[in-house]
Amino acid sequence: MKIHYVTLTILFLTFANQSFAQKAITFDEWMSNFSYDKIGPMQVDANGAKVLLATKKAVLLDIRFDEERATWQINSGIHIPANELPKRLKELDKNTLYIVACPHETRSEMSMLYLTTKGYKAKFLKGGLMGLMDSLRGGNALDFQEMLKN
Repeated sequence: MKIHYVTLTILFLTFANQSFAQKAITFDEWMSNFSYDKIGPMQVDANGAKVLLATKKAVLLDIRFDEERATWQINSGIHIPANELPKRLKELDKNTLYIVACPHETRSEMSMLYLTTKGYKAKFLKGGLMGLMDSLRGGNALDFQEMLKN
Protein backbone atom coordinates (compact mmCIF):
# COMPACT_ATOMS: atom_id res chain seq x y z
CA MET A 1 0.00 0.00 0.00
CA LYS A 2 2.84 2.38 0.85
CA ILE A 3 4.47 1.81 -2.57
CA HIS A 4 1.13 2.53 -4.28
CA TYR A 5 0.85 5.88 -2.43
CA VAL A 6 4.44 6.82 -3.34
CA THR A 7 3.87 5.90 -7.00
CA LEU A 8 0.69 7.98 -7.16
CA THR A 9 2.45 10.91 -5.54
CA ILE A 10 5.33 10.74 -8.03
CA LEU A 11 2.91 10.52 -10.97
CA PHE A 12 0.90 13.47 -9.66
CA LEU A 13 3.99 15.63 -9.14
CA THR A 14 5.30 14.74 -12.60
CA PHE A 15 1.97 15.61 -14.22
CA ALA A 16 1.56 18.81 -12.17
CA ASN A 17 5.07 19.97 -13.05
CA GLN A 18 4.44 19.41 -16.77
CA SER A 19 1.10 21.21 -16.68
CA PHE A 20 2.64 24.42 -15.31
CA ALA A 21 5.42 24.64 -17.88
CA GLN A 22 4.52 25.91 -21.29
CA LYS A 23 5.10 23.83 -24.39
CA ALA A 24 7.85 25.01 -26.72
CA ILE A 25 6.52 25.97 -30.15
CA THR A 26 8.03 27.03 -33.44
CA PHE A 27 7.97 30.63 -34.57
CA ASP A 28 5.68 29.55 -37.42
CA GLU A 29 3.21 28.14 -34.86
CA TRP A 30 3.41 31.33 -32.81
CA MET A 31 2.79 33.53 -35.85
CA SER A 32 -0.03 31.32 -37.12
CA ASN A 33 -1.84 31.67 -33.78
CA PHE A 34 -1.20 35.41 -33.37
CA SER A 35 -4.27 37.63 -32.99
CA TYR A 36 -5.30 40.89 -31.33
CA ASP A 37 -6.06 39.10 -28.06
CA LYS A 38 -2.41 38.01 -27.80
CA ILE A 39 -1.06 41.60 -27.68
CA GLY A 40 -2.17 42.48 -24.13
CA PRO A 41 -0.73 39.38 -22.40
CA MET A 42 2.62 39.91 -24.16
CA GLN A 43 3.35 43.12 -22.28
CA VAL A 44 3.18 44.72 -18.88
CA ASP A 45 3.45 48.43 -18.07
CA ALA A 46 5.63 49.92 -15.33
CA ASN A 47 2.89 49.91 -12.69
CA GLY A 48 1.86 46.34 -13.46
CA ALA A 49 5.51 45.26 -13.40
CA LYS A 50 6.05 46.87 -9.99
CA VAL A 51 3.11 44.94 -8.55
CA LEU A 52 4.23 41.62 -10.10
CA LEU A 53 7.80 42.11 -8.87
CA ALA A 54 6.79 43.26 -5.38
CA THR A 55 4.39 40.34 -4.93
CA LYS A 56 7.05 37.94 -6.25
CA LYS A 57 4.75 36.78 -9.06
CA ALA A 58 7.44 37.63 -11.62
CA VAL A 59 11.19 38.13 -11.92
CA LEU A 60 12.83 40.95 -13.86
CA LEU A 61 15.03 39.61 -16.67
CA ASP A 62 17.49 42.35 -17.64
CA ILE A 63 18.67 41.62 -21.18
CA ARG A 64 20.90 44.66 -21.64
CA PHE A 65 24.47 44.21 -22.81
CA ASP A 66 27.17 44.13 -20.11
CA GLU A 67 28.43 47.65 -20.84
CA GLU A 68 24.89 49.06 -20.52
CA ARG A 69 24.42 47.35 -17.18
CA ALA A 70 27.84 48.47 -15.91
CA THR A 71 26.95 52.07 -16.73
CA TRP A 72 23.42 51.97 -15.40
CA GLN A 73 22.83 49.55 -12.49
CA ILE A 74 19.50 48.09 -11.49
CA ASN A 75 19.63 46.12 -8.27
CA SER A 76 16.91 43.63 -9.07
CA GLY A 77 16.30 40.53 -11.13
CA ILE A 78 18.51 38.41 -13.35
CA HIS A 79 20.94 39.68 -15.96
CA ILE A 80 21.39 37.70 -19.18
CA PRO A 81 22.23 39.78 -22.27
CA ALA A 82 19.82 39.12 -25.16
CA ASN A 83 22.49 37.58 -27.36
CA GLU A 84 23.38 35.08 -24.60
CA LEU A 85 19.82 33.78 -24.04
CA PRO A 86 20.15 30.76 -26.36
CA LYS A 87 23.15 29.36 -24.51
CA ARG A 88 21.92 30.31 -21.02
CA LEU A 89 18.28 29.16 -21.15
CA LYS A 90 18.94 26.47 -18.52
CA GLU A 91 19.48 29.24 -15.96
CA LEU A 92 15.78 30.09 -16.25
CA ASP A 93 12.79 28.25 -14.80
CA LYS A 94 9.86 27.53 -17.12
CA ASN A 95 7.44 27.92 -14.20
CA THR A 96 8.53 31.49 -13.48
CA LEU A 97 7.03 34.53 -15.19
CA TYR A 98 9.79 36.79 -16.52
CA ILE A 99 9.39 40.48 -17.22
CA VAL A 100 11.93 41.00 -19.98
CA ALA A 101 13.47 44.46 -19.97
CA CYS A 102 15.88 46.60 -21.97
CA PRO A 103 16.16 50.42 -22.09
CA HIS A 104 13.19 50.81 -24.43
CA GLU A 105 11.30 47.83 -25.88
CA THR A 106 12.96 46.52 -29.04
CA ARG A 107 15.26 43.84 -27.61
CA SER A 108 12.85 42.93 -24.85
CA GLU A 109 10.04 42.26 -27.34
CA MET A 110 12.34 40.02 -29.41
CA SER A 111 13.61 38.25 -26.30
CA MET A 112 10.07 37.77 -24.94
CA LEU A 113 9.10 36.16 -28.24
CA TYR A 114 12.19 33.94 -28.20
CA LEU A 115 11.49 32.79 -24.64
CA THR A 116 7.82 32.17 -25.43
CA THR A 117 8.66 29.95 -28.38
CA LYS A 118 10.98 27.97 -26.09
CA GLY A 119 8.18 27.32 -23.60
CA TYR A 120 8.95 30.03 -21.01
CA LYS A 121 6.44 32.45 -19.52
CA ALA A 122 7.47 35.98 -20.41
CA LYS A 123 6.14 39.48 -20.91
CA PHE A 124 8.07 42.48 -22.17
CA LEU A 125 8.21 45.70 -20.16
CA LYS A 126 6.15 48.26 -22.07
CA GLY A 127 8.12 51.51 -22.13
CA GLY A 128 11.26 49.63 -21.16
CA LEU A 129 13.50 50.37 -18.23
CA MET A 130 13.32 54.07 -19.11
CA GLY A 131 9.57 53.97 -18.46
CA LEU A 132 10.04 52.00 -15.26
CA MET A 133 12.63 54.49 -13.97
CA ASP A 134 10.35 57.40 -14.89
CA SER A 135 7.59 55.82 -12.79
CA LEU A 136 10.00 55.62 -9.82
CA ARG A 137 10.78 59.33 -9.58
CA GLY A 138 10.88 60.93 -6.17
CA GLY A 139 9.07 59.16 -3.36
CA ASN A 140 7.82 56.46 -5.72
CA ALA A 141 11.27 54.84 -5.62
CA LEU A 142 11.15 54.63 -1.82
CA ASP A 143 7.62 53.21 -1.95
CA PHE A 144 8.73 50.57 -4.46
CA GLN A 145 11.72 49.58 -2.32
CA GLU A 146 9.40 49.15 0.66
CA MET A 147 7.06 46.98 -1.46
CA LEU A 148 10.00 44.77 -2.44
CA LYS A 149 10.98 44.25 1.21
CA ASN A 150 7.59 42.79 2.17
